[in-house]
Amino acid sequence: MALRLEPMTDEQYLRYREHSEEDHACNIAASGAMLPPEAREKARQDFQGLLPDGLATEGHRLWTGGPPAVGEVAAGRRGVGGRAGGQEM
Repeated sequence: MALRLEPMTDEQYLRYREHSEEDHACNIAASGAMLPPEAREKARQDFQGLLPDGLATEGHRLWTGGPPAVGEVAAGRRGVGGRAGGQEM
């Protein structure tokens, strides 16, 4: 079976963002760098900085892979002082 990538929908993005922020916050807290409440806020700020306009953020594209759904793929341009990355779920 071939993997097919499709652009992420608004509904999929909201689920992706919620899960990814929570996962990021858990990793921050588990490292001992911050307590959970501060880690959640840091995760929210990190995602707001990376994807300020969600799916409409210039230079970024997000897809889902399937069928069946197997995860998400994120791609972005790296600019001066910026960063790009992907998230696997």
